[in-house]
Amino acid sequence: MKGLLIAYPQDITFSTAYASPTGEFVLDLYKDEPIPFQFKIDDFTNVAEKSSSNSKSFEIPGTKNNNVFFNHIYEITSDSEFNPHKKTKVIYKEDGFDIFVGYLQLNDIVIKNNNVSYEITLYSETINLKEELEKKTFRDLDLTELQHNYYASNIKNSFTGNTSYTNASTSGFRTGASVKYPLIKWNDSSSYFSGLLTAFFTSDLFRPFVNCKYLLERIISDAGFTFTSTFLSSTDFTKLYIDFNADAAPYNALQSFIVDTPSAQVYSATYTTIDLDTIVDGVFLDGSDYYDLSSNQITALLDNTTISATITFTISNITPGANANLSFRRLKNGNQAGGINTYFNIQNGDTISTTLGISGNNLDAGDTLEVQVKCQSGTTFQISEGQIEWHIISPTIDFNQIVNSYRGNINQWEYFKNFIDRFNLLVLGDEDNPNNLIIEPYNDYIDSGNTLDWTSKIDDREIKYTPIDGLAKFIDYKLDEDSSDAITINQDNPNDWKFNYNYEADIEIYDKDKEEFKVKGFASTDVDYLGPAIQLPIIMNNDGTNWNNKPRILYDVGVQNLTGNNYLYFPGFLSYQQYLLFLPVDEFPITANTKSLDFGVVDYGLGSPVLFGLFNEYWAKYIDELYHKDTRIAKVKAYITAKDLNEFTFKDIIMIKNRKYRVKMIDYKADSLSILELITIKDL
Repeated sequence: MKGLLIAYPQDITFSTAYASPTGEFVLDLYKDEPIPFQFKIDDFTNVAEKSSSNSKSFEIPGTKNNNVFFNHIYEITSDSEFNPHKKTKVIYKEDGFDIFVGYLQLNDIVIKNNNVSYEITLYSETINLKEELEKKTFRDLDLTELQHNYYASNIKNSFTGNTSYTNASTSGFRTGASVKYPLIKWNDSSSYFSGLLTAFFTSDLFRPFVNCKYLLERIISDAGFTFTSTFLSSTDFTKLYIDFNADAAPYNALQSFIVDTPSAQVYSATYTTIDLDTIVDGVFLDGSDYYDLSSNQITALLDNTTISATITFTISNITPGANANLSFRRLKNGNQAGGINTYFNIQNGDTISTTLGISGNNLDAGDTLEVQVKCQSGTTFQISEGQIEWHIISPTIDFNQIVNSYRGNINQWEYFKNFIDRFNLLVLGDEDNPNNLIIEPYNDYIDSGNTLDWTSKIDDREIKYTPIDGLAKFIDYKLDEDSSDAITINQDNPNDWKFNYNYEADIEIYDKDKEEFKVKGFASTDVDYLGPAIQLPIIMNNDGTNWNNKPRILYDVGVQNLTGNNYLYFPGFLSYQQYLLFLPVDEFPITANTKSLDFGVVDYGLGSPVLFGLFNEYWAKYIDELYHKDTRIAKVKAYITAKDLNEFTFKDIIMIKNRKYRVKMIDYKADSLSILELITIKDL
């Protein structure tokens, strides 16, 4: 039976004289010229580079029917509605079986002696997904639905997956667990002493992480696909989060500006608002939006904004005498808020430094704050130089602002490939749905299908066996290095000695001495152990400051409870004894079955070394098979029918004369001998 190539138009309405009532076209083919297909699984010798099934390019005639389908695109002067840059769904059938489900690509239009022909290629979903994602970065994602208030209460709620957002969900993928706030040492501004973990700002220790599966669902959905995966739905994957640090300013709530240049104001025993004349703008902030030089008041622009002031003044012209007692207070909406800071026996030329916050922390939009000072009765003084540095903690985290800054540079394919490389994933087209991808680890998918006896189909007059080539004596599996990371500089490149896995093959003849397998763009994370109570990851620049780190992926290992005299002690967390722990391992405390996100056998200082790194868990079986002496490629000819192809999947095992094989590639041609590339595997 001749094959049928059925195509589905691109939003073009045709007369039923050409298309079926459901819009399908049966495209005309050249007679007696079957379409040659090449069906592949991921290349066994290079799993990280994904290949996909496709046809070889071939021509179809410019019949009246085909010209209608392509909307007469061959006529240069016509305004054809057919767009060669859009996907055109096709199904190829033989003997009633679906041989291929995918998309049509129009390569060329050839007009020769007034005869029109169309050169086309049929391709599967996987190849198109890669091409689609390579064009995009995180910046192309609209993450408005993740916007939320940066309150201590919301951070605490995120520990148990109950983050509250300010905008409605639009993707259908967001949950209360899509954004969480683990305890991370981001800089040197926090310290641990006598059971207290202290910090000046909440953002020194809490910055947002986004669920990895949520982002993957958004990326694949935006590209027009869905996926089915037992692995990606398992806790091994759904507990993974990626950090959304982008230096301090875009989201971490701390913004600041300075007001300086004291006026000639004389201060007395009556509280008077400190008079300054110049606004010095900070980063990401226009101080004049907040501060009024005429009233010397700062005004909150958003509800639940936290504002504090750091004051540095040099005192002059104390009269009478040479010393004074000075008291500072802050007014919220004209009323005293918080305590009074008093300094005694101040001399001319003395410099005073103090920090003033607000009782109850938060101001609402329109609330004002000002700083006042007075001295004891009968005394006056002036301020010769100094400033007030205003710190504004904005309550809303705008994820679109984050992705439009540093995190927005992450390429979407690089993000997806990071998981392909870590977990040795296979990405395959779904035979029943061309818009759906099957994504599973090599260990779980391969050999998990049926056993099919193809002995009678093989032309056994010639079988060619070829040993695997391109092998290296050493393979270094590693994540990327973050050159500015404190652990990289202080501990001499940890990815080269601490987190990697160096495989040494038991072979004497090889094609190259060393090969590096690197997960590009994503780095390892070290862990700090603070006394007997607190474990936390360190993502810190070598000089202890905020920085634009390479993205880190960590496991959510749950809420930790502090006991005894151990507490968190900073704004919003005073005397708090719970925190969310993220680690590069999937559970805490460590057990014999704990898994790591690094390739090597790693001792994180959390107890026992973690034996099940990425290599041992996801790559050892593959490498063992690849390097085994009995592993080879067998090339044979076979008579494969449409029914055989319809029943076959690449997870099936093929039996030939009581020997088991794995199929690497089928070069299929209807009504003729097809070429098979098979793999012999020691465990089969």
